[in-house]
Amino acid sequence: MLVELSVVEQRYHAVMEVLAGVPVTEVAGRYRVSRQSVHTWVTRYRSGGLAGLADRSHRPKTCPHQVESEIEALICEFRRPHPSWGPRRLVHELEHDAQLLIAHASGNHCPSPSSIRVVVTPFPARKYQIGIGEIRNVESSGQSTIWTWLVPSLPAGPPVRY
Repeated sequence: MLVELSVVEQRYHAVMEVLAGVPVTEVAGRYRVSRQSVHTWVTRYRSGGLAGLADRSHRPKTCPHQVESEIEALICEFRRPHPSWGPRRLVHELEHDAQLLIAHASGNHCPSPSSIRVVVTPFPARKYQIGIGEIRNVESSGQSTIWTWLVPSLPAGPPVRY
């Protein structure tokens, strides 16, 4: 009978073999991973126990080039009365705005036209912004559940061309 082990269980068995005295090279060859991976698993097991062997997120902790939320809100406020303004015009207007001069004093800078394009692009085209809106349970029948995103409606206006 074949028993399928989870990734954490396989890592746990590899770590137990190393701690029992089996050479790391032999364990790495048996599990078809690098020696460095086995050493990493042993280190994580010693520091965090079984929970340390679980998969970790690959998401970066920071994104230094991301537009700050205050500047993003300022861009949206500038564009609301002028939906036809593109990124280059918004950069020009933002550079001459008093609020942005205050932001300059705190270390912020005026974003580039490409950054502004990301901010002003409507939601369906913004692939990175998944968490906008609210999630609701629409229908729940037995084992299957249907979830939907309630996305705030976008302001009506002409399409923006760049």
